[in-house]
Amino acid sequence: MLLSSLPLPIYKKALTSIADFISASTYSNAFKQVSNLCKAACCPHPELAMEKLFPLLSGDIASLSGSIATYRLRLLCGLVKKTGVALLKYRDQLTDVIGFALKSDDKKLRKAGNKLFRHTLSSLTTYYILTSESIPKRGEAKRGA
Repeated sequence: MLLSSLPLPIYKKALTSIADFISASTYSNAFKQVSNLCKAACCPHPELAMEKLFPLLSGDIASLSGSIATYRLRLLCGLVKKTGVALLKYRDQLTDVIGFALKSDDKKLRKAGNKLFRHTLSSLTTYYILTSESIPKRGEAKRGA
């Protein structure tokens, strides 16, 4: 809610702070909370959040240890939940990340990959409610004609 109400310049600064926070350390015991932070960052401006956070989380994931890669996949799950069509720009990279996870011998990594796959499909197929301001009122359409 807070990130949605920020003006764009302040939102961009907050997004940079979130990216710095995510890249600075790994909180394996608090992955749900950090994943929810990623989800909250995507709600107001999915394209900007994907541009800033997706490369950070998905880049060089194959070269990481199993636990760090699983952590990043869990954060990606939160990132893609409310992103919708902004995911399409990253479909090749997302396919590579999911493929890497599903081919892994690590059970936790495969489970996180399955979850990422489910959240991606859900995000791309879910209908999003439009705000009431974007729908013209019943009488307004006739007045303009």
